[in-house]
Amino acid sequence: MGYCQSRVPPETLEKLLEKTRFSTQEIEEWYTIFDEYYKDPNDPSKPAALTKTCFVEENIATHGGDPALWEYLFSLMDTNDNNLLEFEEFAILMNVQDSSEDRLKWTFRFFDVNKDGFVDAAEMLHIFTWLFELVEVKEARASLPPDQDTPERRVKALFSKFDLQYDGKLTLEEFMKGCMDDPGIMEIMLNEELSQDW
Repeated sequence: MGYCQSRVPPETLEKLLEKTRFSTQEIEEWYTIFDEYYKDPNDPSKPAALTKTCFVEENIATHGGDPALWEYLFSLMDTNDNNLLEFEEFAILMNVQDSSEDRLKWTFRFFDVNKDGFVDAAEMLHIFTWLFELVEVKEARASLPPDQDTPERRVKALFSKFDLQYDGKLTLEEFMKGCMDDPGIMEIMLNEELSQDW
């Protein structure tokens, strides 16, 4: 078999081999998929990228909800703040999906709206209010536990289990421990955490 030159830019490949658990072949496969979906047909010389507008519109069409949720989620994924989700950002996000621990850390970051390293009840309520507007949650609402069938009840139930210091805010450690100690909650948190779609 002859040598096949990588389509992934060498500096991107090197970074992703260092930052992710993916092999060269897996990175190449992700790159092919990303390039196929997000290459600009009007300018094929530009690297593929998902725009914020496209991300928001696609998710509203699929999941419904408040556009502010999708804009907020995009801002978490757009680590270089250029209003584009580029391949390197996408691959790092896909790497998070490989590990429950990494996904929980990402979920904590998702709930930590003001980025102070803690999640308080108001932040969690803000996120769950958004999540309860999604098509999937509306459809599944009847099957939710009675103590968690509204955003307010969900937050109260989670804080009663997670807030070990009773100080009205969760550390990453409290959040991780609360999720890992209760498989049912962990499953709910990982299923609701929106990065799994990307």
